[in-house]
Amino acid sequence: MFLKQSISNGKIYLSFVQGYRADGKVKQKTIEKLGYLDDLKKSYDDPIAHFKSIAKERNLADTSERSIEVSLNRRLESNTSTRKNLGYAIAKRIYSLLGINKFLQNKQKHLTIEYNLNSIFSLLTFNRFLFPSSKKKAFDNRDFFFESYDFSLDDLYRSLDYFSRYSEPLQQHLHEKVCEVIGRDSKLGYYDVTNYYFEIPYNDEDEYDDHSMLVKKVFERKALPKNTALIQSYKWGF
Repeated sequence: MFLKQSISNGKIYLSFVQGYRADGKVKQKTIEKLGYLDDLKKSYDDPIAHFKSIAKERNLADTSERSIEVSLNRRLESNTSTRKNLGYAIAKRIYSLLGINKFLQNKQKHLTIEYNLNSIFSLLTFNRFLFPSSKKKAFDNRDFFFESYDFSLDDLYRSLDYFSRYSEPLQQHLHEKVCEVIGRDSKLGYYDVTNYYFEIPYNDEDEYDDHSMLVKKVFERKALPKNTALIQSYKWGF
């Protein structure tokens, strides 16, 4: 059992949830509904820490026997995906240390959307670590992870507008967290500009010189990124 934080009506809702496996898929069952985080703060100084402690105590006190049934004669169905990746555990830990999940959850409080921005962003981030590819490919790879990614491909594409809107605030948030967790050494910086283009399998005679893009990146002495931006080259005189 664990404490789950979900978004309901634009606010964080807490509940105790039990994970289990059925038909080869990881599912969750709500054990107890606790209420909205804002309401619980009226009774507890830190509701999340309080209920996480309760969940831990209940798990330690649970001495019920568990069994696993395995059919030796059962065969995997065609196109069944049972492979899971453990390598993203490091990326997931960094993601948590930098507070990206909390940043996006706070932003979503003020939105009226049904899909979870943090869930989508975490998939894109973990997939970029392990399998650098397109957004569509990241969606296709979602079963490689242990997280339950309950959103559609359309939801993923819709979320990109919000990620673009929060790009600069998120970079500022990451800068502050890096200063807090790791520390910055800004005595010496590195600046890099890279062309950004797409390859196509046929000849195209159209001219795109005025519309080519550049990726601007700034690093500090420890090679930690400080800023990145996508800009049109004509604005910089290239």
